[in-house]
Amino acid sequence: MRRGLTTTIRTLLLASLAVTAAPVAGAQQAAVPGVTLDLSDDAEDALTGAFPDWRLAPIDAAAACVENGPGVARVDADFDGDGTPDIALLVATAEGVRLVVLLARQDRFALLDVDQVGTTAATGSLAVASRGSAFVSSLTGITDYYSNATIAVVSCGATTAYTWAGLGFRKITMSR
Repeated sequence: MRRGLTTTIRTLLLASLAVTAAPVAGAQQAAVPGVTLDLSDDAEDALTGAFPDWRLAPIDAAAACVENGPGVARVDADFDGDGTPDIALLVATAEGVRLVVLLARQDRFALLDVDQVGTTAATGSLAVASRGSAFVSSLTGITDYYSNATIAVVSCGATTAYTWAGLGFRKITMSR
């Protein structure tokens, strides 16, 4: 019964994921052929300050179970609940593929290095789970609800969600 309930809730979560792909125009920081990013100078400065050699990460289609297209390496939403859209990116760096979030502030972007999601290519595709979406943690089995728009890294083996916890992101893993 528990396995069926977990599968049903995970299916509902995936159905609720609203994927928002970024516009593709502007900067030259792309690793995916034909795809470029449209980032403000402040956003690019924050990325370059943390990762001088950064570029948009390619997504391993087999690991991410992406069937149509290259997958999503950028999503925009208000992840911290301050009313201003933030940016989540999968970036390739010298340290591997990182999930980074650019939190919009009044005069700049604050960069948070959230997690490693691959070595040379991202092992999942980005999506956004809407505020109020239900989820079940694979660790506790408890149903909870996202308090803000939440970043999801969707792969074949599991979906990992990153939800804002006030000073950083809390990682929630949901197994298939």
